[in-house]
Amino acid sequence: MAKSKGMSLSNMFVWLLLGLLIIGLAGFGATSFGAGGSAVAKVGDREIDANRYFRAANDTFRNLQAQGLQISSSSPEGQQVLDQVRSQLIRDAALENETMTLGISVGDEVVAERVEAVPGFRGIDGSFDRAAYQAALRNVGMSIPEFEDSIRIETARNILLASVTSGLTVPDAYVDALISYFGETRDARLVRFTRNDLSPDRPAPSEAELRAFYDENPDLFTLPARRGLSYVWLTPDMLLDDVVVSDEDLKALYEQRSAEFQQPERRMVERLVFEDMDAAEAAMARLTSGEATFETLVGERGLELSDIDLGEVTKDSLGAAGDVVFALTDNGVAGPAESTLGPALFRVNAILDPINIDFEAARPALRTELALERARRQIDGQYTEIEDILASGATLEEVARDTQMELGQIEWWPDITEGIAGYDSFRQAAATVTLDSFPETLQLEDGGLFALRYDAELEPTLQPYEDVMDTVEARWTDAEDARELQELARSALAQLEVGGTLEATGKSVESYPGLGRDGFVPGAAPILTERLFEMEPGAQEIVDGLGSVFLVVLDAVNAADMEADNVAQLQQALAAQVNQSVANDLGALYARAITLDAGISYNQGVLNAINAELP
Repeated sequence: MAKSKGMSLSNMFVWLLLGLLIIGLAGFGATSFGAGGSAVAKVGDREIDANRYFRAANDTFRNLQAQGLQISSSSPEGQQVLDQVRSQLIRDAALENETMTLGISVGDEVVAERVEAVPGFRGIDGSFDRAAYQAALRNVGMSIPEFEDSIRIETARNILLASVTSGLTVPDAYVDALISYFGETRDARLVRFTRNDLSPDRPAPSEAELRAFYDENPDLFTLPARRGLSYVWLTPDMLLDDVVVSDEDLKALYEQRSAEFQQPERRMVERLVFEDMDAAEAAMARLTSGEATFETLVGERGLELSDIDLGEVTKDSLGAAGDVVFALTDNGVAGPAESTLGPALFRVNAILDPINIDFEAARPALRTELALERARRQIDGQYTEIEDILASGATLEEVARDTQMELGQIEWWPDITEGIAGYDSFRQAAATVTLDSFPETLQLEDGGLFALRYDAELEPTLQPYEDVMDTVEARWTDAEDARELQELARSALAQLEVGGTLEATGKSVESYPGLGRDGFVPGAAPILTERLFEMEPGAQEIVDGLGSVFLVVLDAVNAADMEADNVAQLQQALAAQVNQSVANDLGALYARAITLDAGISYNQGVLNAINAELP
């Protein structure tokens, strides 16, 4: 089965590091350049070892190639990528050198918190799984001390950077200029021409017309360059039927999860507390008479709905108010009733029925869950064996013969998502493997393993007409529809240009007053809004989009309303975004300054050796 799978500046950078590390943990493997690694460069007293440089460069190339950018390290573009990787590592090393000079560090508790928060290190129950942690690090050739040291260093580095860049603000005039741009709107009218406007009596295309269309549009029927790959894989689903799970284990899991399978009636409730019962009763009277809404009452007390949301509650959890709230048979407001905070009104937003799933009903799901977990452990236990077999020079065919792994072939390109190509880790490996690569054991997102071999580069191939006849006819029909819709729109535009109106087209006229830059017209492509913001008032234009053709008239250009209710919110959001951009620039300037102050030295021999190993 395939599966496509208000923080501080310091925290943001830490999570960025962890995110990049997890990308590496997706299953690329790693090359070691000696115990401890040789330094490729040094900034002050801080060295950049070979393994760190290799991982950063290798992951960058693999990610670019996974996006369809076939860039090799030896190409001119690849050299630019390497320059960028080195610059980033030098910047980081300079900051790390400065933290050592200033004595900035973090303790083990902070490191442990960061590690345990990484989703990739959690087990099936959502808690930290040390086995998954060790397996993920092993897959990229990192030790636990090395990984945790990288987190410690990164956290300290970002504490330093945050101290330099925090508290920056940009002038209000700059933000206002941005709001004037983004707050501008357009008044427009349009008519749309769709396939429903076309004659249903158009004759079917002849064989000659279809063959001519096929010959004139070979790009539409040509498969792109593909990679011919062989692979072996083993997933937990493949082992599911063979895993033994006893009734005792299932019953134990059922009891452990009993709160999930046995739940009383619950309600989604909001609680609005008042200073005394008289005030609560007066508020309820206003609600009953229609004088006020519940939202009005909340706002009058200076609160937001999120401030009073209790979430899911049971009758017992509400105490004395339970009987009143649960007496409602539909959504609505109950009370007033006493609560732990005083007299309150309770609004019920949803009634959730009791859950009563007995063991037999839960058995299939519990069996699948336990079996999958045990299958993952079985596969993890085979990792070393399979890795050793591949390291001995065995072919994928021999691995499939001697293990539980299954052999397969695929003509892969980025648009393929079926089967094993639905896994991101496979897609990344498929995009970066070379003809000279040796198969290695890599992990899939669901706990499975795979290895692949690059057999051949398949050139773009025009598919035979006989194999794509249905596609040819569908594309011919689309092209003819588009041509006829354009003719209808051009005829209507010609009438407008000699004094006609949109209404005279006989089509329904749609009006869009106050359309913003981020607005959209239902059923239209974004290009329609983009074109409106390029047109002059009174202009008329034909715009294609999503199988329809639009005849558009721009009636007015409206300046931003600087007094609008949402301007303050927009100012705040834009100011935060611009301040962050300025902070990034200042951080880069600071890093450059301390880099020059500390001094840089390179080991070009080691750099050259590593570059030769890159994709």
